[in-house]
Amino acid sequence: MNDQQLDRNLQSIGKECFVTFFGELSDFELSNEAVARYIAEHWGRDYDAALALRVNPARRIIEAGRAADALMICSNSTRLPRTIRDIAATLADQIRK
Repeated sequence: MNDQQLDRNLQSIGKECFVTFFGELSDFELSNEAVARYIAEHWGRDYDAALALRVNPARRIIEAGRAADALMICSNSTRLPRTIRDIAATLADQIRK
C-alpha cells in the first residue's frame, strides 16, 4: 500500500474512528458487521450496511502493515482533538516496539 492509498483508506474510515476503535478494527476475529455495530452503538448511531463497508479500508491499512504510519498521520492532524492525537501517538509507539 503506497502513501496515496493509505491516505485514501484513512479518509474512508475517518481518522478519529480509526484511532478510537483501533482495538476492535485490529481484531480480525470480529466480523466487519460486528465492528460496525460496535462503532454505531458507541457513537449513538443506527447501524447501517454502509458503516460496515467503512470498516474494510481500516482493515486494509492494518493488513498492509501500515497501521503505525496511519496512526502517526492521525497524531499529527491538527483537526483532531488533542486526546485523540495523544492516543494515536501512543498506539503508534506500541506498534513500533
